[in-house]
Amino acid sequence: MGAKRKAGEGVEEGEVGEPWRSAGFYDPDADPFRGETVSDAAHAHPFDPPRSLTRKVADGPPALPFSDREITRSSNYLSMRIRLERCHDFVHGYIGGTIGNPHTAFRDPFVYLLHSNVDRLFAMWQYEDPAARLNPTTVYGDDPGNPEWYVRRLQPWDGSGRTRPWVRPESERLIKGYRHPSIVN
Repeated sequence: MGAKRKAGEGVEEGEVGEPWRSAGFYDPDADPFRGETVSDAAHAHPFDPPRSLTRKVADGPPALPFSDREITRSSNYLSMRIRLERCHDFVHGYIGGTIGNPHTAFRDPFVYLLHSNVDRLFAMWQYEDPAARLNPTTVYGDDPGNPEWYVRRLQPWDGSGRTRPWVRPESERLIKGYRHPSIVN
């Protein structure tokens, strides 16, 4: 990280610094800029750079609640999902700062590494039993934790809501659900 200060025993907090600043991920002098809170409507454009990018990381590796092996060897979707989400949520908090806040997390480029790892672990779990877990009709099994989520459509690509996709053509709409083969595979 750039300018660092001790925030507590074994915790380092401060601006991320280089190479993120010169790459334009944040700019302390930006105008226009992306606000730090949801309520800052005047500075809510997602393409404007934020004025800060911070991390608040404890010393040493994170003590994750589950190992990769425990996640990928889960016997069903529900147990895998719970383990994976607990580790995912823990890492957001472990890194802290910008990535630790749901409103600002995707301003930190590290969030893409974290979410790529989520995708990797999900794919590894699928390949433990490919006949069932690469099949759109059986991949989720019975998920009593939230039985309706996977029948929803994927926004913003389905054309509902106010947000539009970030890629051209902006008017393209293809309704897909979580069971669509391109999502499962």
